[in-house]
Amino acid sequence: MSTRFISRCVLVMVVCLSVGGRSASADTFVLHDAQMSVPEGWGMKTAQDGVSTLLPRDKGHFIELYRFKTMPAADTKAIAALFAARKNTTDVVITKAGSASGAVSAMGSLKIKGTPVSIGLLAIKVKDHVVVLVSYIETSHRDEVKGIHEAIFKSLKAAESPKRGAARE
Repeated sequence: MSTRFISRCVLVMVVCLSVGGRSASADTFVLHDAQMSVPEGWGMKTAQDGVSTLLPRDKGHFIELYRFKTMPAADTKAIAALFAARKNTTDVVITKAGSASGAVSAMGSLKIKGTPVSIGLLAIKVKDHVVVLVSYIETSHRDEVKGIHEAIFKSLKAAESPKRGAARE
């Protein structure tokens, strides 16, 4: 996938953020040596398999975080294979996948327990591993919450180290 495609995706995210969809206040979550800003009131639950889920107050959307050893291929078939293994997931269609600046991104759709869902994926290298965020938005809620998920994706970066002598929270 071209750098032009990724640049356009980033531009769309910036436009959506400037129009709205970003919470006035945010919490910072740090996980797998990466940090992201999420709207105030979101929670996180981590399953035994290590997958963490960011949960908003309202239903119809969520974000999963994964830690991979290697960067996933920026290929629609390879990304589709990742989702095909997900429990209760069918009809996986990845429409776009690409890489730029060392990150991999993808977009598509699938069904979870028969419910149509739009998905987005962003993978970044952090230290000796890869952190992968996956956005799941029920198609019926897409217009309402798309900007919120894009803001979370845009905030993803390697966690900042505390300044020397500064207290850790």
